[in-house]
Amino acid sequence: VRVDGEELGGGEDLSALLRWDLADIPPGSTVLAATLSVNVTNLALDPYEIFEVKRNWSESSATWTLFAPGNSWQIPGAQGSLDIGSTVLATVNLPATGVKTIPLNAIGVALVQAWVNAPATNYGMIITDTNSRDGLAFDSREASTPTTRPKLTITYVPAPPPPAPSDLTATAVSPTQIDLAWTDNASGEDAFEIERSTDGSTLAALATVGTDVTTYSDSGLSAATAYYYRVRAHSPAGNSTYSNTATATTPPLADTTPPETAITSGPANPSGSTTASFSF
Repeated sequence: VRVDGEELGGGEDLSALLRWDLADIPPGSTVLAATLSVNVTNLALDPYEIFEVKRNWSESSATWTLFAPGNSWQIPGAQGSLDIGSTVLATVNLPATGVKTIPLNAIGVALVQAWVNAPATNYGMIITDTNSRDGLAFDSREASTPTTRPKLTITYVPAPPPPAPSDLTATAVSPTQIDLAWTDNASGEDAFEIERSTDGSTLAALATVGTDVTTYSDSGLSAATAYYYRVRAHSPAGNSTYSNTATATTPPLADTTPPETAITSGPANPSGSTTASFSF
């Protein structure tokens, strides 16, 4: 990769576009610091600057005039206000060859944080300076040695998992259904996971409900059976601890068997009688 503000014999300047996939950083993480490391193969005595890129450029087709097929930079070389930010994220001074590390300033760290919060806005950065005359060169991501490829190192603190739901209750409303309700104590959960057991110890996954849902009806149950439940919240940062365990016992099915009828007493000669006594 070459960066140059003044090509020998005239011609266009050279700038370097860089971008990294930050998908491995858990959503909600807090970025504390960020550094750029490059393996310098041609030192530069003049400084260069790093800026935010505002265009969704294509690695395979970005040129001096286009950031993607059929899409032009506002100003060739990505020098327009719609192309790159105006605030310097770091100054690049690399007067020696070898692997060098450049820390991003507070604005640069804030930009990386914005990429973590909203990955679709990550258009990377550009190293450029149209006034620097001493050309800089460093290994690209095609370098045969992985450790010499451009690297963005990010120090971050993962977001904590959500707090556990509380006050879980279970109410048997019929021989085949138990209704659950709980208190949502989280603000960033994306689901609640419900587990069930009939022995009170071996709970297994029953169902998953969405954000802010605090009730669930468990149907198709067996009558006259005790069921145990617990719930936990889930977010991109992980699972919460479990709620309290709630239990309910379904009532027995109603006895629909008709009673048996038996004659227990009557006259000695029923054919001549008009009354009879029955018991149930």
